[in-house]
Amino acid sequence: MVLVHLLTNYPTGFRLSDLLRELIDCSDYAERDRVERAVAELVRIGLLFRAETLILPTRAAMRAYEVLEND
Repeated sequence: MVLVHLLTNYPTGFRLSDLLRELIDCSDYAERDRVERAVAELVRIGLLFRAETLILPTRAAMRAYEVLEND
């Protein structure tokens, strides 16, 4: 959900707070935690790049999405 949202809206960069607001009801702590963990894991495995508050998909993520979309 997180990665697809970022890829379909690329080249728009998102702050985590904006991403949370667009994807979930921010008052739901469990959902907020789930999205924050997803972002952290995607950064850790190299599919998202985080610079300060900005979150962007990496080239690897964009290429994988492009290949999967054309399948």
